[in-house]
Amino acid sequence: MMVYREPNQVQWLGVRPAHNGVQIFEHGGQIGAGTNTLYTVPVDKILFVTFAQIGSRLVADQDCKAYLSVDPREVGALRRVLDHYYDKAGHQATSGTFNPPIEIEAGGTVKINSDHADLDVRGSFHGFLEDV
Repeated sequence: MMVYREPNQVQWLGVRPAHNGVQIFEHGGQIGAGTNTLYTVPVDKILFVTFAQIGSRLVADQDCKAYLSVDPREVGALRRVLDHYYDKAGHQATSGTFNPPIEIEAGGTVKINSDHADLDVRGSFHGFLEDV
């Protein structure tokens, strides 16, 4: 559950709080089976993810999946934010805007995941970083 750190949210502009934060934009991909970490939250920081997108392409008919995930460092707390499931070759693209933003504490990660050699995944996210 998100705990709001600004009691007067009337000052919010869209999904980004009016107070200071460093904007973050990261992108990357995973060709074939595996995981690519797009971002790891630095010590004494909190990342607020406001937008994410993935595009994926499967070149052979297979049962497989691709996803963008958030791992907030809690055991068993991996969250698949955007998912693509396949059983036939093809392309998919998905995006999401998060309001309130997804909070990730220091040491948490944002990752692109693919579970098949014939699956290529590209993704990106936008957010902002604040001091704890």
